[in-house]
Amino acid sequence: MERKSYSAGAVSNSFWFLEFKKAVTLLSEGLTLEDIKKLSNEENLFAAASADRAKNILGATMMRIKALDESFVPLFMQSDVTGQKLICLVACMCSDTLFFDFVYEIIRNKIILGINSYDDSDIRKFWTAKQEQSEKVASFSELSYKRLASAYKKCYVELMI
Repeated sequence: MERKSYSAGAVSNSFWFLEFKKAVTLLSEGLTLEDIKKLSNEENLFAAASADRAKNILGATMMRIKALDESFVPLFMQSDVTGQKLICLVACMCSDTLFFDFVYEIIRNKIILGINSYDDSDIRKFWTAKQEQSEKVASFSELSYKRLASAYKKCYVELMI
């Protein structure tokens, strides 16, 4: 995985499992990323509420797909829903370095301890550590921290259901 700079971009993204699954299914049927982009623009492929939201979903989905080696497509198609969600999670982690660190540093440790949840104190510790490690993260507004925490919680909840 290429280590990209930290970003607060996840505030505008969701887990988008169903959209990711739709795009991967189309890839498995022989379409290219360019074909999927064209379909999305012509047919509102992801049933987005607006053209801007459709672009956002498409961009995030394409970025996640590109972050993985194309050999994941057959594995994804052969997996059950839980496996597919895990592949989607890996794609999210590969395309967002800050989210990767969050999962690795917070969620991974919770799983090792057998804990299936995390709380606001875990999030505060994570932000404090990242602020000390990165000037960019330190420059985020308080609202960005809250919105990122909310986005991360949503991903966690969607993964668990």
